[in-house]
Amino acid sequence: MNSAAFSKSRVIGLSLLVANLAPRAARAEDSVRYKFQDYQETGGRIAVKVNGATVDKDLGTEMHLKVDGVIDAITGATPTGQPAPPEVIRCRSRN
Repeated sequence: MNSAAFSKSRVIGLSLLVANLAPRAARAEDSVRYKFQDYQETGGRIAVKVNGATVDKDLGTEMHLKVDGVIDAITGATPTGQPAPPEVIRCRSRN
């Protein structure tokens, strides 16, 4: 048996064992997280800004509430500034 494969499987096995042995209450954490991402291409053609938040709350030993939210904005134009040619397949939403 490959020593790298043995050590990797050993680490995974021990991690699972420790995680399952810990009581649920010992692993409980309430948290609030916020994440901001910003991407811009050179020349200002495309800009993407993303705001995300997550709230985790334990509601006892058997229930956990997790709420995720994302607000994003994508602005910009094609590299030439022209509309897409008519032969480009476009998706339409159906209700």
